[in-house]
Amino acid sequence: MDPAAEIKTPDYSTAEFNQECQELRVTGFTEEQAIAVLQRLCHVQEQKERDIRARERQEALLAEAEAGEQAAQLQCQHEDEDVQALQEEHKKHKSKFAPIPDVPVPTEPIIMAAQAVLCKLKNHQFVKMWYWTNDGLDVADCLKANVIDDCSLSLITTAEGLPAFIPSASTHNKLEVTPDEDLTFKQFGQASV
Repeated sequence: MDPAAEIKTPDYSTAEFNQECQELRVTGFTEEQAIAVLQRLCHVQEQKERDIRARERQEALLAEAEAGEQAAQLQCQHEDEDVQALQEEHKKHKSKFAPIPDVPVPTEPIIMAAQAVLCKLKNHQFVKMWYWTNDGLDVADCLKANVIDDCSLSLITTAEGLPAFIPSASTHNKLEVTPDEDLTFKQFGQASV
């Protein structure tokens, strides 16, 4: 409730307001008219004060609402900036934010290509696609070619009858490799996976 509404009009017939009433009586008002004029002036003054207070409250509410709206806009702007920064981070470091698939841990050993093939890849040499097909991986697994150490040497006898050390990876039987152009579509699909 408005505190100004609780203010009551003073009793102008008391001795406290004799001087104001006397001034109005001098101008030609009767005592009842003077009291009525003073009461009316009091009501007008109170109404003005109420209007001023109501306007101030309204302005304060508007200012508070505007400040709240600005704070909300600022918070939205900060959230948008955070989202944009996170998106840029995702673009820069795609592998960092790659989803981790929910797959079980493999229970079988991973089949790798032959060690000689991996060495060729490491040295940026051409490797035929057959080595990456299921047949090529099966042959590599059967020969246990994927467990040969790069640094190990094998002792062989040369054509002159002299012993010589050569890398173990080169002592394996030459595999019959299917040329890339002769691979079936199915084998090509296996090699590309």
